[in-house]
Amino acid sequence: GEYLTIADNTALRLGTSNFTVEAWIYLLNYSNTNMLISKDTALADGGAGSWYFGTNNSTGQLQFGVGATDYQGATGAIVPLNTWCHIAWVRNGSTWTSYLNGGSPASTSLSVDANGAGAINIGRGRAGSSNYFAGYISNLRLLIGTALYTTSFTAPSSPLDAITNTKLLVGKTFTSGPIVDESGNNWTLTKSGGSTGQLAGLSIFNPFTGLSRRVINANDLSFISTFTSSFIKANSGTT
Repeated sequence: GEYLTIADNTALRLGTSNFTVEAWIYLLNYSNTNMLISKDTALADGGAGSWYFGTNNSTGQLQFGVGATDYQGATGAIVPLNTWCHIAWVRNGSTWTSYLNGGSPASTSLSVDANGAGAINIGRGRAGSSNYFAGYISNLRLLIGTALYTTSFTAPSSPLDAITNTKLLVGKTFTSGPIVDESGNNWTLTKSGGSTGQLAGLSIFNPFTGLSRRVINANDLSFISTFTSSFIKANSGTT
């Protein structure tokens, strides 16, 4: 499988801070644990302090993991296949809550330091994982220091902006080159796995009515169309 990586930086470590991870996704199947975003330890071993956010490999329920433990695989909302959905995970103090389309909250009480000091992975699990994301990702945003949603909410209906405490924003605006980070931090995104080269643009789906979107297809290395905003086709769905 192919995916994106960002080198570690202290600004990208969740630690014990409040945070918000959110994106629009179009899930194609439940054949594996669909990893939206993850972070390794400095040893890249998926150990203590590492984390991921994604969906369960058999039920499609929203779940996350910290260190060696998975959470909410039996309580998170079920992400439907073949439709655009907004998903979010929020830490507010010791309460970690997942949301589907602004509702269906599932909460877990967890006091842990998610201080993984390894690379960020977009569209793949932590080091050594064969779990990739089977589908499309748009407007992936990471806030560290802000619990943006603390109760059910109306899902965003337009592309996300780099608001206060935005540490990462990927899959928003079309560019003529490789995918870029639009958080203002200008992280370098590197395509990993498979052939070398940039990811490609395709027009397939649209998470926002009336707006053109860009798909980034990890299995095609040449741009075939241009659009005003973007989303990512992470993988074919096989492990």
